[in-house]
Amino acid sequence: MKHRRLLILCLALLTATMFAIPTVVTNSHVQERAVARISALLGPEGKIGKVGWRWLPLPGIVFNDLRLTTPAAVVTVPEAVYL
Repeated sequence: MKHRRLLILCLALLTATMFAIPTVVTNSHVQERAVARISALLGPEGKIGKVGWRWLPLPGIVFNDLRLTTPAAVVTVPEAVYL
């Protein structure tokens, strides 16, 4: 009986966390930090079209329309997932 209650409590907390994270951490904040980090690491100018959340099969952040611009080339990635 105690194990069942503990399991239900853990599942409820996990579900609440899944719904709370996207509202607490805004997509624009994640997008700004990701672009700054990509530009700092790779040097070129980076742009991200859309940022979203993915929970299954593994939780992660999904970046759509990732674009890196350098003087020599333009690289476009339709979808990238950061776990």
